[in-house]
Amino acid sequence: MNFRICVGFLPLLVACTAPPEAVDVEKTVAVPEVLAPSGPHAVGTVVHSWVDDSRSEGATEDPADFRQLVAQIWYPAVPGPGETFPFFPHLEAYRAAFGEDYPLSLGEIHSQSVVEARAAEGVFPVVLFFHGWNSQRSAYTGLLQEMASQGFVAVGIDQPYAGRVALPSGEVTPSRDDHFSSPQAMLEVYGGDAHFVLRQLAALHTAPGLLQGRLDLDRVAAVGHSNGAISAVQVSHTEPRIRGAVLLDSFDRDVEPLFLLAQPLLLVRTGGAKAPSASYRDALTTVVYDLEIAGGSHRSVLDRAYLEAPDGERAAAETLARRIRTAVVAFLDGVLRGDAVAAPGVIDLATEGATLSVLRPGPGSG
Repeated sequence: MNFRICVGFLPLLVACTAPPEAVDVEKTVAVPEVLAPSGPHAVGTVVHSWVDDSRSEGATEDPADFRQLVAQIWYPAVPGPGETFPFFPHLEAYRAAFGEDYPLSLGEIHSQSVVEARAAEGVFPVVLFFHGWNSQRSAYTGLLQEMASQGFVAVGIDQPYAGRVALPSGEVTPSRDDHFSSPQAMLEVYGGDAHFVLRQLAALHTAPGLLQGRLDLDRVAAVGHSNGAISAVQVSHTEPRIRGAVLLDSFDRDVEPLFLLAQPLLLVRTGGAKAPSASYRDALTTVVYDLEIAGGSHRSVLDRAYLEAPDGERAAAETLARRIRTAVVAFLDGVLRGDAVAAPGVIDLATEGATLSVLRPGPGSG
């Protein structure tokens, strides 16, 4: 899978993610499995499908078609046996829509997350995650269940038409943005998705069920890969409960003004994203951690980078994946549990195969 910049709409450039490549089971692992999480918690997962009847779906021609979102939630769980969630659900629907882009071998891969496991005791910070163009939340299963194993509730949000997303009807949406009348309209839709999900999460926190009393919605972070940066930064601009944001290989100078946030920001650059410009650094009002990880590519965030690695390259792929996870978790610890400005765990990564620049308002950045 190659990184490319797609002219998504008018002057707005959008980093894109290509469809999944074939996973050759014989050349990866005997029983393919997502790279296991490393945190102290077991991981449970549950999927919700929601319809926002206050917003029409602009990508279709039916005025009665409202915006649908599918959210998979990974959360700290009580250890115990149970059915593990498949890595790529709805494979038949994807194959019907896009053929061999989605090989049968995807159906043989499982995660370590137990379906509807009992939640661990406690109230946990929440992380909203937004997938890249042509992608969906399942492509990031390893990263999301890592967050849950480290004591966060990770919410992977499938955004129809911003990715290839399977709806409850069985339809799989293509990625398209030609229905937006302006860049602002795009921002409003993607940001509206995040606000709607936060309202649904508030209902889950108060209603009887798996996650009752488990969600700390005063401590929330937003994470986006590639095109998912648009949603992550837009909700950060408009939702005061967002305490920090992470952009995974998303930064592009053509849309730098969009990435000037009031909250601390972590940029993880693994192959495609550009470094911030001098004008961006001069305009900062808060700290930005710019972390460039060597040896990666735009697809390094995806589980496929590990699953598809040849035998002789799998150890390096695992090291890279864990380095990305460690950086993200360290930053989330800083903004959601500790010192949002210092985030010392991220700074320590500068000697671990990565180059870190700490950008602060005024003189003395770097």
